[in-house]
Amino acid sequence: MSFPEYLAGCLGLALGAAAFLYIGMRICQLLVPGWRGPVAWTGIAVCATLAALVTAELLGSFGLYRGWVFLALAVLAALAVWCWLPESGKEGGVELVHMPASLWMTWIGLAVAAIAIAVFAVGVRVKLGTGMTGFDSTWYHGPFAAGFADSGHTFQLHQLAPQFLTWFYPQNSELIHSMGMLAFGNDLLSPLINLGWMVACLLAAWCIGRPYGGAPISLAGVAIVLASTAMADQSGEARNDIVGTFFILAALAVMINAAAGGRRLPTGPLVLTMLAAGLAAGTKVNFIPAALAIAAGAIVLSPKASRLKSSVIAAGALILGGGYWYLRNLTHSGNPLPWINHIGPISLPGPSQDVGGRDAGSVWGYLTDTDVIRHWFLPGFGDGLGDGWVLLLAISIAAIVFLSLIHI
Repeated sequence: MSFPEYLAGCLGLALGAAAFLYIGMRICQLLVPGWRGPVAWTGIAVCATLAALVTAELLGSFGLYRGWVFLALAVLAALAVWCWLPESGKEGGVELVHMPASLWMTWIGLAVAAIAIAVFAVGVRVKLGTGMTGFDSTWYHGPFAAGFADSGHTFQLHQLAPQFLTWFYPQNSELIHSMGMLAFGNDLLSPLINLGWMVACLLAAWCIGRPYGGAPISLAGVAIVLASTAMADQSGEARNDIVGTFFILAALAVMINAAAGGRRLPTGPLVLTMLAAGLAAGTKVNFIPAALAIAAGAIVLSPKASRLKSSVIAAGALILGGGYWYLRNLTHSGNPLPWINHIGPISLPGPSQDVGGRDAGSVWGYLTDTDVIRHWFLPGFGDGLGDGWVLLLAISIAAIVFLSLIHI
C-alpha cells in the first residue's frame, strides 16, 4: 500500500464514518427526541452502526459491496436523510432522569474504567506489532471479513471450514471489519476496532446506572469484567464477544433510562432498544437468548393497552437489527439455525453434518453433574475472572436481591 493509497483510505474512511454518524444522529433524534448526553451518544452509536451494516448488506446481497460504491451510497444516504427525514423537535420525547452520583464515587468509577482501558490497550499494542494471531481471528473472523471485502458478496456462504458449521454464523462484527479492509486493502484497522467497542461498552455501562445515581458503579462493574482474563482475547483481535456485549448494554441503557421512575416504554425507545438487541443477535448466536429476554422486558414495560402493537414493533426492530444472517441461513439450508436439526420429535431441515470438535451435552446435563462443576466450572471461573470471582458473584447476587426489593 503506497502513501497516496493510505491517504485515500483514511479520507474515504473518515467521510464514510461521518456520513453514517450523521444518519445515526438523525435517526436517534427521530426515535428519542430531546435526548442529550451519554444516553443519546449510545443511541447514536447503535443507529450509526445499523446504518452502516444495512448499507453493506444491501450492496452485498447483489455482489456490489465495493469500496467506492459503498462510500458513494453512504454519502447519498446521508444527503437523502438531510433532505427528506423530518426534523425532530428538541422536546416531546421521554425526559431523561438523571440522579448525580457523589464526587468520590464518580472518581473511583472513572479510575477503574481508566485502568481497564489501559489493560485492554496493552493487548492492542502487541497486536499492532505482530498482527492478529488469535485462533478464532485467524480461523474465521478475519477470513469472513476478508471474504466480504474481496468478493463483494454478503449473502453467499463463505465456506472456510466445516467444523461447527461456522459459515452459518451471524457476521455483523466481521462486516464491520471488512469496511476497514475496503479502505486500506488489508486488516490494518482491525486490531484497533475492539478498543473502540470497549469504550462504547463503558459508555453504555455508565448510562445504565445514571437514572439512579449509580453510573460510576455500573461503569466500574462492567470495566472489571472487560479487563478480566475472560475478555483478554478480545484485545487487538477480531473476536466478536465484546461487540455483542456493547449492543446488549446499549439496549439495557436505552430501556432503563426510558422506563426510569416506573414509566412505560414509548414506541421510540422501544424501537431503539430492540434495534440494539437485534444487532447483538446478528453478531453472535449466543446473544439470541439475551436479545429475546430484553424483548420480553421491553414488551412488559410498554403500555398495557398497546402490548400487541409493541410486540409487533419489537419483533420488526429485532429482525431489522440481526435478521439478515438468519434469512441467509434459511435460504441456503432451509433452517435459520442449522445447528438445531430437531425440536423434540420434529425434524428440521439443515446440513446432515455433526457439529464436531467436542462431545455433545445438554446444559441441564452439565448443571446437574457435580464432576463437571468441580473440575471445569469452578476452576474456569478462577481462570476467567481471577481469584476474586467469588466476590463478583456475591456482588451480583446482592444486586439482584436489592433490585428485586425496590420499585424501579
